[in-house]
Amino acid sequence: MSQWSAWRAWALLGILLLAALACSVTVTTAHFENVRLYREADRESTAARTFSSDETIFCLADLKDADGQVPVRAEWVRLPAEETDPPKETVVRQELVAGDGLAIFEAPPPDGGWTPGPHRVELYVDDHRTASLDFTIR
Repeated sequence: MSQWSAWRAWALLGILLLAALACSVTVTTAHFENVRLYREADRESTAARTFSSDETIFCLADLKDADGQVPVRAEWVRLPAEETDPPKETVVRQELVAGDGLAIFEAPPPDGGWTPGPHRVELYVDDHRTASLDFTIR
């Protein structure tokens, strides 16, 4: 096989590989905006960033640019307060299917209540984190 033929064979293989990868990749522009936390899902109360260990926490966020119904999720994680604390740990996880508009996630206190200290809710669209908001459990 000549050097030119070998190069063409490798180039063709590369093009086929790129085409296969392009067909399997999905790109979404969907994302969350205006993330806020409440003690009630009704939006009548004042948004909060500090909660007690026995409270249910509601996260309301606006889903934008969704192409129809898309899988979304909220992960409520405990953050290390000090270097000696365990690493970030998911405490509550909620998955939904949602379209453009308001998405409401609900996190009841885990067994034994929320651990005091820093926490974060992380919002995902199609397994891509698009927003997060820190809060504190007192």
